[in-house]
Amino acid sequence: CFLLVSGVPQVVCSSQPIVASLGDDVILPCHVEPPVEEEQLTVEWWRIDLPPDPRDPRSLDRYVHRYHDNQDEEDMKMPVYAGRTELLREELKHCNVSLKIINVKPSDGGLYRCFLPRLNSWRRSADIRLVVVIQESRMTTQKPRSQQTTPMNKETHIGVTVSSVGLLLSDRRGMIAAVVLFIFLILGGGGTLVQTQVSTTRRFKPTSPPGPVGHSECEL
Repeated sequence: CFLLVSGVPQVVCSSQPIVASLGDDVILPCHVEPPVEEEQLTVEWWRIDLPPDPRDPRSLDRYVHRYHDNQDEEDMKMPVYAGRTELLREELKHCNVSLKIINVKPSDGGLYRCFLPRLNSWRRSADIRLVVVIQESRMTTQKPRSQQTTPMNKETHIGVTVSSVGLLLSDRRGMIAAVVLFIFLILGGGGTLVQTQVSTTRRFKPTSPPGPVGHSECEL
């Protein structure tokens, strides 16, 4: 927190970090106090916590946002902020130089500096920190695929039951044969089967073996 010197314009930003959720729009509040003429408001916003990019020789000259001569300048803007930053134009006449960041990304979190190079003051800049909160994904009420069940109609249920019984008895073929024969006897087919067996037995019953041959009355 900096003390304001009476009559000397200074750039003032929030001393507390600004917290934003991923994907939201956020405003980094900053203003000049006391107000000055709008002609002095060349506004530059920088990221002062990022190291130079070795792949970009001019990375140290790239800004987050720059407002000059009543218009935004894009020529040296950091690519990651392209199309996502703006000043509050209607508030500039009140020396409100806050920066709006649209669709906050994780990489947006860090330390920013608001700098007014044309401000006739020893206090031409102020820093502010942005904290990006990545919220946990909402729990879905949909069951996992492994726990989902498909509703079965009556026919499907019967088919599944028969298949299950078949699987249970597949290793006991002898038992299945016995059960089928028992059911056949109960349903009435057994009488015919028994009669047929009896008739067959009688038809092919062998005659009694001849008795022992008697001794002849004639003896030699």
